[in-house]
Amino acid sequence: MVPQSLGGSGGAGGFSFAAGAGGGGSVGAAAAVAIGGGGGDGGNAGAVDIDNIGLISTLGDDAAGIVGQSIGGDGGAGGFSIAGALTAGQNAAAASVSIGGAGGDGGRAQTVSIDNSGQITTGGERASGIVAQSLGGSGGTGGVAVGVAVNAALGNAASLSVGVGGSGGDGGIANRVTVNQEGAISTIGSDAHGIIAQSIGGDGGAGGGSVAVAIGAAGQNQISGAVSIGGEGGD
Repeated sequence: MVPQSLGGSGGAGGFSFAAGAGGGGSVGAAAAVAIGGGGGDGGNAGAVDIDNIGLISTLGDDAAGIVGQSIGGDGGAGGFSIAGALTAGQNAAAASVSIGGAGGDGGRAQTVSIDNSGQITTGGERASGIVAQSLGGSGGTGGVAVGVAVNAALGNAASLSVGVGGSGGDGGIANRVTVNQEGAISTIGSDAHGIIAQSIGGDGGAGGGSVAVAIGAAGQNQISGAVSIGGEGGD
């Protein structure tokens, strides 16, 4: 007997690529901005209620007598982003901004309630009598951001690159698990527990990495700057 309520996983955010180029003449400028799409949130699961009064007997490995689960869906990963800007000329400026998409939040799990007054017998390994679980979905990973600005000017040049990694999604919340047991439970195999009851919140998603590079080669004056900020992890 395996009643389950499962939330679907959120979709991954789309990647983003942007490029800008400028050159020639006395003044050149190029800019590029790329932002990755955010991951979708995981779907919420519903409540699971089981009331058994009959005889349940299983023989195979991993064949539990009763399994009741409410499992939130995982959040989708944020999309990665790449931005590149290239300039050349007498006086030139290049700038790139790249922002990774945020990971989606994990879905919530709801309550699981099992009332058993019947007899349960299992004969295989890891075949527990009753497994009751409320499991929150994991948060999605934040998208990676890469920004590059390259400037090759004969006179004055300025290059700026910014990369910001996407934040990780929050883990989904778990809920109450209740098992009311009156009947007999008998297990024979190894790692076959009588009752497993768990309420476990989802893991927070990892923050996205970030890379920012600014390169300048000027005949007279050159200013280059790069800022890279990694994404925050989800709660």
